[in-house]
Amino acid sequence: MLQKKIQVLLLIETSRAYGRGLIEGISKYASEHDNWSIHFEDRSLHDHLPYWLKHWKGDGIIARTTTSAQRQSILQLDIPYVELFGTRTPEVGCDDAMVTRMAVEHFLMRGIRHFAFFTPEMQAWCRHRCEHFQRALQCYGHSCSCFERKKKPGKALSPSWDVSGDRELRTWLLELPKPTGLFAATDAYSLTVLGACRREGIRVPEEIAILGADNDHTICLAVTPQLSSIDVNNVLTGYTAAELLHERMTLPKRRWRSVPLYTPPAYVVTRQSTEMAAIDDEDVVKVMELLRKNATKGITVTEAAETVGLSLRTLRRRFKKHIGHSPEKEIIDIKINLAKQYLRETPLPVYMVSRKVGFNPPEYFVKAFKKEVGLTPMQFRKKYQSGIVK
Repeated sequence: MLQKKIQVLLLIETSRAYGRGLIEGISKYASEHDNWSIHFEDRSLHDHLPYWLKHWKGDGIIARTTTSAQRQSILQLDIPYVELFGTRTPEVGCDDAMVTRMAVEHFLMRGIRHFAFFTPEMQAWCRHRCEHFQRALQCYGHSCSCFERKKKPGKALSPSWDVSGDRELRTWLLELPKPTGLFAATDAYSLTVLGACRREGIRVPEEIAILGADNDHTICLAVTPQLSSIDVNNVLTGYTAAELLHERMTLPKRRWRSVPLYTPPAYVVTRQSTEMAAIDDEDVVKVMELLRKNATKGITVTEAAETVGLSLRTLRRRFKKHIGHSPEKEIIDIKINLAKQYLRETPLPVYMVSRKVGFNPPEYFVKAFKKEVGLTPMQFRKKYQSGIVK
């Protein structure tokens, strides 16, 4: 006898990379449970609920609603339901505290000491991300400038191709101290900032380094300079939402986990919009450039010091002052970060990754990688190439 399929409806936007990642994560969970059948249709985040929803007879719903009325309409169906957006706090969402710490550390590693946060709207999730960014900066003794619109919130910012632009945003960007590390709430907002910088002749990343969130390839790779972004691991968020829905469909309410559940982001994807070091020591900047270009080719700190005409002791002292760690540590970090990229994005065996990033022998690579990351290269690859990072 065939087992009855569990019918699960997804009311999640397909128009954005974030929503599609959620659907991918839910689908991964469904593929592990043969009795799940997923239903969804093409929609945007702000679409109305489908007219046929009130007659739907399925078993569970995972949704991203933008109004209280939408949420109430789903609740009235009396069907197990998980909310991933909502008007306040989603039941499952990315850990914004970890996201913003990643952003702060990314900027600090590049010697940036002035910071800004941009969002053209202050919905609950935008406000929370901004507040977390401010708190993360306070831990390091820094503050940030947050963009505040004086115009009516309903008035949209100008698109990047509109030469008239948004004077409010452009004025704010011009008044920021240079260089500034600017964290945008999403990649779409990064694109808005980049357009405004172009119109005002503000150099990116030399004067304003731009970092977004969601790692939407369509947005990040289509512009020059390409945009750095934090992969918030929406696939894991979707997978966790599916787990929670399964729990609500099969267990009594007293055994449900408390919400919200926060999933960790994956990593920062560094592209041209933050590939810089905001350091006022030209010798240290030159050494940083040397190390980034030649770390995998076996350059030594002694060779780098000789190239810029500094003693080894002086270089280490000035490097520590401006970067926060030794040049030797910088070489290790460059190699490890490149190794992570190979492990995430290619099927190369570990010994070849070791060779490509300049570790010899491979046993030393495995030991160094585990010391820095807390996982062996194979453990790291298994986590990240699965698409479900926990």
